[in-house]
Amino acid sequence: MVQDFETSWQPYVLARTMRAKYTSKPYVYLFNRVPPYYPEQRNYTEAADPTMLGAYHTLEQFYLYNNLRQWPRPYTAVDLRLADIGSTYLVNFATSGDPNQPVTTTDAGNVVPQWPAFAPTGGQLMLLGDVIAPAAPPNQAALDLFDRVWLQKMGRPLAFQ
Repeated sequence: MVQDFETSWQPYVLARTMRAKYTSKPYVYLFNRVPPYYPEQRNYTEAADPTMLGAYHTLEQFYLYNNLRQWPRPYTAVDLRLADIGSTYLVNFATSGDPNQPVTTTDAGNVVPQWPAFAPTGGQLMLLGDVIAPAAPPNQAALDLFDRVWLQKMGRPLAFQ
């Protein structure tokens, strides 16, 4: 529940508030790629199975900066495609404020899937993982619960309402 609050609901509120209050469009992603590991590789906690860490916080930086060479793993075509498209999104956003423009095909020839701007209601985020595609936010029931709790706690509508 704490993870839903800190890593899901807070960005969800920020994106909806930005969309409701400003002209700039927010773009939200969920990075869910579990990286490959060598069979004998251990993680920093010395757990027997490093894949149990899942897609942990900050992992996306290696992909979005297309810097997989700095982190040796037995990467697959999925990883290379994700790094190529993810870094293109990042450069596009830094260049134009839109992850979809100006480049729609990467140097490696990958088509950059259209990333929808987040809407205050019914907004979609971009899944960045084994699949790169728009999707509804996961755990919507938990997000709605946090909205109701904070609405009651504050005694007034949230900034985006």
